[in-house]
Amino acid sequence: MNKYQEIIKAAAKVFKAKGYHAATVQDIANEVGMLKGSLYYHIQGKEQLLSEVLMCAVNVLKDGLAKVLISDCQPEEKLKRAILFHLQAYLGHEELPVLYREVSSLPPDSHDKLRTAIKEYEDMWLKMLRDGVASSAFCGDLPAGIILKSIFGMCNWTHNWFRHDGGLSQAEVGELFYRIVLEGIKKS
Repeated sequence: MNKYQEIIKAAAKVFKAKGYHAATVQDIANEVGMLKGSLYYHIQGKEQLLSEVLMCAVNVLKDGLAKVLISDCQPEEKLKRAILFHLQAYLGHEELPVLYREVSSLPPDSHDKLRTAIKEYEDMWLKMLRDGVASSAFCGDLPAGIILKSIFGMCNWTHNWFRHDGGLSQAEVGELFYRIVLEGIKKS
């Protein structure tokens, strides 16, 4: 990992802990172990860091889901893998909880670029769900967009309550989420 990547990772951690508006460049410099002035050698400012953190988050999601989608398995198994991936990514990357909470803090040009990337990720999910309907694995009378928002709602909120030393493992929580979704959308 190079110094810029370390800075992005540190910024994600600070933004997650404090929120974008409360976080300072000094906080980020402290997290990465640099002087504030030295940090500016690598970055233009806090807005740039937020933009980079959020784009990295979306790229993690898109790259991981693409690997799930190219697998040659049944729609139910793809759905399971996609949910498990999204949950694992969300709990395993500091930048992901920051993504949906801080997207509105971006300046318009960065916001538009990020919204486009998020839409691409969502479209990947929607295609997977619609392919499941087309193959008769999932019922077609439920709107794919609502199903997707339900999946994201379950997975994206998990970072607020999940504890690795709790009663269920991350994989077990993902399996439960999958079962909840599948029971709601599978074709009888």
